[in-house]
Amino acid sequence: MARQGFMDAPLDAPPTNFTALATFTAEANLWTPALWTPVNAFDMRAGKMYKCSGGGIMQSATAVSWTFTPRFGVSATPASNITFGASAAVPTTGTVPASSPWYFEFTWVVRSLGLAASGSTATGNGFVVVPSTAILNGIVIPMGGAVPTTLDHTTNQGFILSATCGASASTNSLQVNWVVLQALN
Repeated sequence: MARQGFMDAPLDAPPTNFTALATFTAEANLWTPALWTPVNAFDMRAGKMYKCSGGGIMQSATAVSWTFTPRFGVSATPASNITFGASAAVPTTGTVPASSPWYFEFTWVVRSLGLAASGSTATGNGFVVVPSTAILNGIVIPMGGAVPTTLDHTTNQGFILSATCGASASTNSLQVNWVVLQALN
């Protein structure tokens, strides 16, 4: 008999928008992973898959490069979390009007659990779709591909997407309106 799997979201989508990021060039988390996309201690197992998706609004007054990095961990400092592989720095092609929609999706699989707390291996891939000029078309930005081998499955962790903006200006902003993490099996 085939194994039966059920998709599960441990939390409902957030009831309100997250704080918009503006006037920044340093990598910043887009939400608090321990609260909104948690991975509970001992939830991971070899072969288990997770999918995180979300979306929101953005804007820029000029062509701006954006870099997105999917990460595992709960630190407010993005570089302290484990990367699944950053996207390239991809520029929008010009002005992106206020309240333009954007979307992301990232799927990752646990390859193995280590005996030590920080010895689990995983990998994943995903994409971000951002608008180009006047949201007439979009730009698909791939991310992921790394195979981190130091994930800790023995403590509460989380999935996070961070962003880096190529130019600091109050007119360059990125906001997450919703995010959900699902266990696929």
